[in-house]
Amino acid sequence: MVLKPIVGRPRGGAWEAAGDESFIDEAVRRAAIGSGILLHGESGAGQEDFARRIALRLAAPASPMELTSPPHPETSRSLARLVESPPTSGPILLIPTISSFAGPELDDVARLVLHHHAVVIAADTDDVPSAAAPLGDLVGLERIWVPDMTEVATASFVENGLGGPVSSRAAHALWSGVAGNRARVRMVVEDWLEASVLVRHDEVWIIADPAPRAGPRLSRYWKGRLAAEDPAVHDVLEVLSLAGEIPLPLLLEICEPDAVDAVHGRGLLELRGSLGRDASLRGAINSEAIANHIPPGRSLQLRHRVSDCASGNGFRIPAGLVHWQVRHGFEVDHPDVLDAVEHLISRAPTKAIDLLGVVLAGADPDRAESARIEALIAAGRLTDAWECARRIRTTPKGEAAVLSPARAADLVSASWRGDYRPILKAREAPARMSDALEWLWRHSTHEALVMSGRAEEGMRAERELLRTLERSDAASPIAQRVRTGLVDMQILTGEWTRAAATLASSSSAHGVDGHGLEVVYRALARVLTADFEESVRALRCEMPQLHILDRHDVHALGSSLLAVSLAATGHRAEAFAALAGIETPHPEGAGIWHRTWGADFFSAQALGLLGRRDDAVELLMRCADRDRDLENHALELLALSGAVQWGQESALDRLESVAQRTESRFAQACTRVVHGLRTGDAESLEIGAAIARAIGQHFFADFADDRRADLNGTRTAALSSGRGGALGARSLTPRQREIVEHVLAGRSSGTIAETMGISVRTVESHLYQIYAKLDVGSRAELRAILADRTTDQVRK
Repeated sequence: MVLKPIVGRPRGGAWEAAGDESFIDEAVRRAAIGSGILLHGESGAGQEDFARRIALRLAAPASPMELTSPPHPETSRSLARLVESPPTSGPILLIPTISSFAGPELDDVARLVLHHHAVVIAADTDDVPSAAAPLGDLVGLERIWVPDMTEVATASFVENGLGGPVSSRAAHALWSGVAGNRARVRMVVEDWLEASVLVRHDEVWIIADPAPRAGPRLSRYWKGRLAAEDPAVHDVLEVLSLAGEIPLPLLLEICEPDAVDAVHGRGLLELRGSLGRDASLRGAINSEAIANHIPPGRSLQLRHRVSDCASGNGFRIPAGLVHWQVRHGFEVDHPDVLDAVEHLISRAPTKAIDLLGVVLAGADPDRAESARIEALIAAGRLTDAWECARRIRTTPKGEAAVLSPARAADLVSASWRGDYRPILKAREAPARMSDALEWLWRHSTHEALVMSGRAEEGMRAERELLRTLERSDAASPIAQRVRTGLVDMQILTGEWTRAAATLASSSSAHGVDGHGLEVVYRALARVLTADFEESVRALRCEMPQLHILDRHDVHALGSSLLAVSLAATGHRAEAFAALAGIETPHPEGAGIWHRTWGADFFSAQALGLLGRRDDAVELLMRCADRDRDLENHALELLALSGAVQWGQESALDRLESVAQRTESRFAQACTRVVHGLRTGDAESLEIGAAIARAIGQHFFADFADDRRADLNGTRTAALSSGRGGALGARSLTPRQREIVEHVLAGRSSGTIAETMGISVRTVESHLYQIYAKLDVGSRAELRAILADRTTDQVRK
């Protein structure tokens, strides 16, 4: 049968995306109140699949009927029989290619809609929009555009199709490479699987190639499509594939405006920025696949057309075109290369670095080296940036007192090893260096102030620097680096609430270098706010990608965050495994000291939560001793607070001394807590805990609250018996024992949180630790092993 029921066809499939059901819900609602809908969009966007799913949803007692196309003689006879039959509740007509219906078939479909109340669910591409007009005019089909997938939807689409989680880097590569088109996403997935670019590592699908390319399936797709395109549209696609981002007025001068509109209407043309009005082909992988099918001679003709029009109208030569010329060995002027580099720095720093390799001695050396440093910083290659800075000698003769870029590079490299003292000595000296270096030098001096204990002064200067950079369009990569530096300062001074807010306020704070740091910082924000479950979920998916990227400093910090999150949620075995996998980077390598220090600090917190208090104290005191030698008071204060938290009472004097030399709210909290511990003053402990909790220092705040509870006589006896045994019971903290009492009394987590003055999340975190220590899996099991003990027996 040409006209056949589709009841029983499987609903949806493995390749679905987040948001599919919402789109179908809206389409069903709009189809149900009219004669039907037309799903249109770019070829391969998923119209036919959506049409079948919508038809199944609408088929309430009638069966959906599918009309194949082009029309077959049997189709006409089937439609005619339906028209002549008595009226029913009406079939739903699925028409995969609406433009092929005309003549008698069109009239029959119209009669079914008008007299039998049939509903039409039609699907078509948007290549020839006018082809759907006859049927649309007759029956009033509402046109609904099938949207491109967002990055989130692409991730879920690929995860459902592959049957496993996908790292954010892999999802972004697929989404940005093919512009969210379902058919092409699947083509690229299959290409990359065959080429071992998309691989499964530790049960997660990751990208193993830093620069994956278009594969044969996508290349064949574009070869066939370009052959079928109108020549004018073909020209637009070829120019975009060669030139990359190109000013829209220039594109309109080179190509026919109607053809540009056609490409834009199909979702293949993306406009970037209202001021620059740059246009680019949507999808870097698509662009490469198209360029591979342009004959070399035609490429040269197109290159000359674009270059001549750009020069004649005062436009810069498109950066992508310059990159293409260099890659194929064509001669190019140095000013054009530098223009292209400066344009690519914030969007494709790796390409910018590659282009700088062709700049010879004839180019402006100051401009070239400044661009090289900015590109290296934007790509996250800070060590290379400062090695480059060492080679710059801009100090005029007779001005030896002026701080040179080479000397500044030496000082910043020392700070990466934890020694900020030389920067403090040189910070007042006049400096002569490029803008890129000057901003980073100023950031380093602010960081040195924070480390020396002058936290408020350093962060105030850093915020002012960030505001200045945010007003400068040319300094966006440096602004991202400084924004992340501000987050680092807030973390290391104990201002965890502010750090989490800074991270949440701007997505660019996460995506500094595209090499995994953004993933770690997202997880760090969760840990800073005690959202350990979300941190575990994110890092379990992203740690395999970090491992493949070989970023040891970032990997160490990520592993420590995963370990503390697993320990806080009761996953003891996995937490120990995460700790065992931490590789500390060599201080002379790419690692930065305060990032490595953060890995040690959170590893120590994980050890403490796992019951390894002595190991936690040893690690923290090692950090504190080195920070004392380097006069890094902010770091020493954090390390000592952690050591006291896990039982190093002998460090109280030292903690108080360092707190008195540090101007921060966390230092005030430490001073209050030390006074309360020495004098037995519960009020000081309460104030110290309140300050610590207000700034997000939940580890130290919980410790101070536990000690205050001890002083107030709410200590409970060590629980024993049951499967947990005496050993597990004795490891409960006073706060955890208090929570156990509330659980035995049948109170909910919300009630417990309100009673104890803490958050529900903190209560749940303590419960996970209690379950692990007593070897139970739920509140019911906890009550079962303690059922024969009254509260009086539990309390001393």
